[in-house]
Amino acid sequence: MVVKQIKVSFDNFSYIIYDMSTKESVIVDPGMDIKKQVEFLKLKNLELKYIINTHYHIDHTNRNEKLKELYPDVKIIVSEAYYSKTI
Repeated sequence: MVVKQIKVSFDNFSYIIYDMSTKESVIVDPGMDIKKQVEFLKLKNLELKYIINTHYHIDHTNRNEKLKELYPDVKIIVSEAYYSKTI
């Protein structure tokens, strides 16, 4: 497993965790701008399997749906307890 840290705003970071042999990856807290993450996925030829949200603030989850458009099979993971408070 490899972890790539990507700065997405002032003090927010996103992480891409991937397996070099299977090329499967997850993004943790995509953030407000996913350009760097998508470029990295393409550069490394990674298959995005999951988006993991550590919490449901807009500066972490704002681009979930855009990633879902780009990678239709991706699964979005967020705490059920936290998610139920937001709907």
